[in-house]
Amino acid sequence: MGLVDILDLSDTYFKSGDYSTALKVIESGIEKAANSKDITLQMQLYIEKLFILLRLHNMSELESVAKILISNVKYIKDNKILAKLYHAYALYLFYTNKTAISIKFLRKALKTVKEINDSQLESEILNSIGKYFEHFNDFQNAIYYYKKSEKSKIFLDDESGLAIVYGNLGRLFYENGNLEEALNYYNLDLKISKHVHDKFGQAIMHNHIGEIYLESHHYAKALAHFKKSFAIGTEMNYELNNGFSLLGIAKINIRNKEYKEAKENIKEAVKIFNEKTKYDGMINSLILMGKILLYENDTTKAEEYFVKAYALASSKNMIYETGISLYELAKFYIKTNQIEKSLDYINKYFQINFNVSNFENTMFKHVITIASLITKADHVTVLIKRENTVEFISIENDREGNERIKRQVISSWDELLNNYMDENTEKIKTILEIKLNTNIRDFILEPIYFTSNIIAFMLAYNTSSDKKFDDPTKDFIGIYNIKLANLVQSVVSFELSKYDPLTRASNRNTLFSDIQEEIFKTLLYQEPFSILMVDIDNFKDINDTFGHQLGDLTLIKVVESIKNSIRDKNKIYRFGGDEFIVMLPSVNVETAQSIANRIIQNIRSIKSVYQLQGINVTASIGITEYNGKDSSKIKNDVEAILRRADQAMYQAKINGKNRVEVVTISD
Repeated sequence: MGLVDILDLSDTYFKSGDYSTALKVIESGIEKAANSKDITLQMQLYIEKLFILLRLHNMSELESVAKILISNVKYIKDNKILAKLYHAYALYLFYTNKTAISIKFLRKALKTVKEINDSQLESEILNSIGKYFEHFNDFQNAIYYYKKSEKSKIFLDDESGLAIVYGNLGRLFYENGNLEEALNYYNLDLKISKHVHDKFGQAIMHNHIGEIYLESHHYAKALAHFKKSFAIGTEMNYELNNGFSLLGIAKINIRNKEYKEAKENIKEAVKIFNEKTKYDGMINSLILMGKILLYENDTTKAEEYFVKAYALASSKNMIYETGISLYELAKFYIKTNQIEKSLDYINKYFQINFNVSNFENTMFKHVITIASLITKADHVTVLIKRENTVEFISIENDREGNERIKRQVISSWDELLNNYMDENTEKIKTILEIKLNTNIRDFILEPIYFTSNIIAFMLAYNTSSDKKFDDPTKDFIGIYNIKLANLVQSVVSFELSKYDPLTRASNRNTLFSDIQEEIFKTLLYQEPFSILMVDIDNFKDINDTFGHQLGDLTLIKVVESIKNSIRDKNKIYRFGGDEFIVMLPSVNVETAQSIANRIIQNIRSIKSVYQLQGINVTASIGITEYNGKDSSKIKNDVEAILRRADQAMYQAKINGKNRVEVVTISD
């Protein structure tokens, strides 16, 4: 069998999901090629081996293969093989925690493949770039690259590749809390996997869909998908998949109080995870066992399982699982009235919590949940200082009953702080009732200090008349806040690196890097993007007439209005005092004008800010488009784009304000 035939055979096994056999075939090819002078063919074999090792999660061999590839770049003259090599090496970097460097090689791969017009390979690289941006919580760019890959797969009629893209899109929406959209994409992946007879893909998707139905409280549907996944996994001898299917079924058992059945399913899952050395599966199994024993009031054994989960996660340096096990331990000690002990684990949890998730909303959700357990309050809200305003962060349920974080800036910081310092309890209660639009029977408002400054408050309140907070609860919340302080400050600092602290629009630093990314995409795909510069009319008069506090709240209201006028893939940035930039990827100037006019109308409809009625707010918007035809250096392009948008906005001011103007390249 020739080396080319070996590559084809390996690819056949790879596409069918038989990665172990594919690896054996490739390794036999590498042995045959050892004496060959065809370096290009040798590198093809090593590229395929790297992709197989990634699928098998065989990290021990990855580094040696990656070194062979990168050391032979200079010998590769074939652009297709070179693009594949850059792509493979980028994935090695990505999956070995060298993520930030991987984008350099992904872009090299994309530029190289564009030169040879290989749509199949290009779509695979686009999918990987989408994963890169997903990792860094850049939702807009992740969507862009996944959608680009999707278009290529549809054009090529590559159903297997399209299924992978849909799986990635499903995960992206799932991680961002949009379960409905995640379910749509997972179902598309499942439909295609069935059509192409990809049992491996079907098994994985049934598990993912089961988890979504579980979170959405559709337990019968969840159980059906977990069972289907298990059946396919059994047919394929895909034991690792079956382990997670069994855990999903066990969660349903626990929900139905079928604790005996749950234990049996977990026991079977643990056998698989032990055999496959799958530590995250083991840790999840231990946590589930701890929950069952807690429900059965066997607190001694429950504690043992939670502690084992924490010990295993920390011994294997698994940061995410360590955080989750600490979180479960903290909740366990609160539920068993060992509040002081729980605070020790909360402290450890907060020390690593910032590394647990890229999503700051997850952190606030955990913070609020623990505070709710400590206080047994009807409602808990974190109040964060945002310049001269207060952001209220709470948990609410959507129409499907799923929990999500709600964030809104609805009050003055000085008003709240001054009344707290004056110990004016009744005034604070009145302020909170107005802002929260509810009747408060009893409440705790405890400050969160960083150094000597109050940076936030923890608010717990009851709306039912028969519930009162006792002094020990108030003391525990005070201690909790001390342990919480560093985390809150870290989250605020992290958000400041990305967002404007007042409006939570993205900041200027993010703007410049994002424009560079849009330029890169335009130069590759000849798709224009547009920029809107939005400037509030007569904003100085609002400040002078009503004060800077109301001016700040007006800015917040305007940003909310702009966000309601644009799609998720579009982005808003605070550019200056009362100036904002709206980025419109893959949008030409004509469509941008329609969007700008919609923004103008929505801003005009603002008739009240804070408690002031009858205020009139308008804005002037300048538009420019970038199509790459006048490209010089990217840095110069960024400056030219913003200069044209500013010129257009200035023209709108001159022509009477409250209007839209356009400046294009030809102007």
